Amino acid sequence: MDRVQASNTLSRVESQISPLSHILRTNDPPSDRELEKIILLLREVDAEYSKFRRQDLDPPFETYVYNPLGRLRDSLRGAASPVRKTPPEVIEKIFSECLTYESRDGKEIFWNALDDTEPPWTLARVSQRWRQVALQHQGMWSAIQIDWWANAASGRPEPTLPKLARCLERSGIHPLSISYTDAHPASFSAKDLLIFLTQYSERWTYLKLNVSPVYFEILERLKGRLPRLETLRIETGPRIIAGACNVFEVTPRLRDVQLLHGLRPDDKPYITIPLSQLQSFGVDSMVGLVDFFAGAPQLSKFSVWHSNDLAFSITNPNIPVARHSNIRTLYIEQATALEKLEIPSLDSLEVFSQSNELDTLQCIAHFVIRSSCSLRTLIISSTTIYMDADIEALINSIPSLVALTIKGGQINWEAVVRLLTVRPALPPPFPRLEHLTFLFGGKAPSDLLLLTAMLESRAAGSNGTRRLASVTLRELPWQDNYIITRLSSLRNLGVRVDIQIQPAPEIHLMSRFGAYMNSGVSMYRDTAVR
Repeated sequence: MDRVQASNTLSRVESQISPLSHILRTNDPPSDRELEKIILLLREVDAEYSKFRRQDLDPPFETYVYNPLGRLRDSLRGAASPVRKTPPEVIEKIFSECLTYESRDGKEIFWNALDDTEPPWTLARVSQRWRQVALQHQGMWSAIQIDWWANAASGRPEPTLPKLARCLERSGIHPLSISYTDAHPASFSAKDLLIFLTQYSERWTYLKLNVSPVYFEILERLKGRLPRLETLRIETGPRIIAGACNVFEVTPRLRDVQLLHGLRPDDKPYITIPLSQLQSFGVDSMVGLVDFFAGAPQLSKFSVWHSNDLAFSITNPNIPVARHSNIRTLYIEQATALEKLEIPSLDSLEVFSQSNELDTLQCIAHFVIRSSCSLRTLIISSTTIYMDADIEALINSIPSLVALTIKGGQINWEAVVRLLTVRPALPPPFPRLEHLTFLFGGKAPSDLLLLTAMLESRAAGSNGTRRLASVTLRELPWQDNYIITRLSSLRNLGVRVDIQIQPAPEIHLMSRFGAYMNSGVSMYRDTAVR
């Protein structure tokens, strides 16, 4: 084929594609008639492209004919892709899944920081179709985060009133989640944005607040105007927020509250929060819990966050043990804080240990015995487990345990595995245990056959134990196929197995060569010559 003929072929193809240029330039879906035309053109271009590929092409021909033809082929393939025909509701679902962020307190919120270089703003600029879906997806625009301190620290542009107004307009009638951290020192722009937000307070369902006293006059406007507020996070010390805490006195739907940075006996703003209707509460101090528990009978979830105030209140002998009869779920970031609690109805306990805590398991065991609770779920994170006696104390104190999770930390995995193994001549450890999760952090038992044997002993359901229903192993160091096959064979015993294996470490070729030379062993396997 000569150059003139090839150029004519390219010109003819380009003229046929020209009416479809609006499809090729965007991600918009073609109509059925346009799709038929695209498929016919794609067949023709594929044929011409394959014909050119079988020939020896000189550089000018490759640059001006062959490569442009390849780009046209790729564009046509993209336009004919089924992805273009994805229903809007599916795209909306994908947006929601991609934008979900699980925060520290378990609330799934993707914060819109009013930055048009990030989602959801960027999603509205991909194509006309994506823009239409993004603008109609009110939930994407309804979680607004304004953090003046973080913007200053990261060099991000400051949020502006026009962006906030546009965001609130796109949120439609969707419930609003608001996170607001003020500027230091306070600026007129920061106040203007907070004032503008208060105009929409009747739609607020989630509020996270960290402000200084200069904003209290603005917050006073919220009193009696929070009919839908369900979740409240105050990250300002009580001595600072006390003057404005009566704002939340009339919140009929408020069920979940966290008050951080210290709870003191002489700070009395908390009586203005409707304690009697709360179901979840979080603090970072053990001070005043006896009175608080008495005023919050419906509480079912309680969280204790780590702080200097928490450490002080734990060691204070004048602070009594607080008892609550209805709490079912407890999250605590310092195991020694369990010494100040007594919860007989507790069903689920999660403990995130501090690095200097060496007696986490003993604290848990003493707490369970003192509370006389039938604990079913235990999650231990970032803890130190070394002594057999600590593990045995935990086993002996919680015979009711059904689900156990151990996440990272300094763990003597050999001892854990050995003491969890069911043996015919010994009392079974955790006889009701059905669900087991280990996050190894790359530090598994040195002999994984012991781990496999332990899991098999629990899956068998012998010696009066329940059969293991599920096992999850995360960040398991790379092992040979025999170990992995044996672990996977637990499925044959009816166990749901979920294993995440770290990839095998990459060893540089020269390092391997040097190691073999130093050991005097050939790096190649000898092959017998017959």
